[in-house]
Amino acid sequence: PNSNLSPCEFISSLLHILKNPDDPIPDAGYRTLLQSSSPKWHTQLCRSIGAPPPRPSLSSFSLSSTNQTRDHNEEQNRVASALGAAMMRPNNQFGILVQAEDAEKYTLTFPNGGNEGNSNRSPSGVSEEVDILDYEDGTCWVVCELRDVVSEELLVVLGWELVRSCSNSIYNNSSVGEMECREVEEKDHETDDGAWLVESLTWQDFRDAYRPGIGREEWVRICG
Repeated sequence: PNSNLSPCEFISSLLHILKNPDDPIPDAGYRTLLQSSSPKWHTQLCRSIGAPPPRPSLSSFSLSSTNQTRDHNEEQNRVASALGAAMMRPNNQFGILVQAEDAEKYTLTFPNGGNEGNSNRSPSGVSEEVDILDYEDGTCWVVCELRDVVSEELLVVLGWELVRSCSNSIYNNSSVGEMECREVEEKDHETDDGAWLVESLTWQDFRDAYRPGIGREEWVRICG
């Protein structure tokens, strides 16, 4: 995550990285996804693969020792590996994001953005003439489309709820699935202050193999 990226640039960069999840090292893309997630979405991802939520003592926002850092990295590696195995399973609707063997090749577009075919462009080349619903409270909503790279047929519509990372803060579990941000004197972030993070994601699939017409499919269905 980078505070210099706009919402569309952040989404484009993240999807571009997920297309090659083992570059430059195994599971690098899945680790980037975890690092690009808010505490709430990170917990959802863990829950979707049956992994325990991140413990506060291992939070990337509050690491204070070499041992804690090593334990945190080991836990992140385990979660990233399990997430990759789940997304790469055959006949998985989310395999399109990581270009699984049986998945369609897609082009990323943003409605009203005039940027058809931008999956072959650098993330920084994304047009900013896109409808972004900015709530002006550190959160925003963006919609993008995945279209067949040859026919341009609509495959998937994704709705992204994004939230800016907190400045000088750590996250504490206030209840199951919820996080509370509070000020602290020191920080130890893996993300830039003010960088966009994924808070939630909605998924509407238009492919015949994945039950079209049912409506928005939440990503937490990744494991069936």
